[in-house]
Order: sequence, then structure tokens, then C-alpha cells
Amino acid sequence: MKQAARTRKSREWSNRLGRLKNSRFTVAEFCWQEQVSVATFYYWNRPARHLATQRTPEGHVMPNAARGNCEPGH
Repeated sequence: MKQAARTRKSREWSNRLGRLKNSRFTVAEFCWQEQVSVATFYYWNRPARHLATQRTPEGHVMPNAARGNCEPGH
């Protein structure tokens, strides 16, 4: 997958995960509503999936741990 597509997909899933966090749906209900499989949800919900798109301005991957934060997206 090209970097631009990967970044777009990561942003899309970050938004999707945020919507679930703010909802009262179960994972299964949310996935049905979003028309994605539960397996795909759990694939994107793994913290390591978010690391690949976090890069320095020079384009180098910078894991959250290197920035002193172990949570994705922070």
C-alpha cells in the first residue's frame, strides 16, 4: 500500500475508533453500522497499526515510545 493511502486509511480508522469510543454500541453493533468486519476492526485497533503513519518531518518513522508516549495517536 502506498504511503498516502496508508495515511488516509489510518486517519479513517482513527476517526472510526473515536466514534466508537463516544458511542454506546458494542464492537459488533458498531462494525455492522460501519459496514466493516469485526476482524478488520481489531486489526486496526491494535496500537502498532498506528505507529506506521507517525513520522518525523523528514519522513522517518518515530514510534510513540521514542516520544515518551505509549498510546497511539498522542
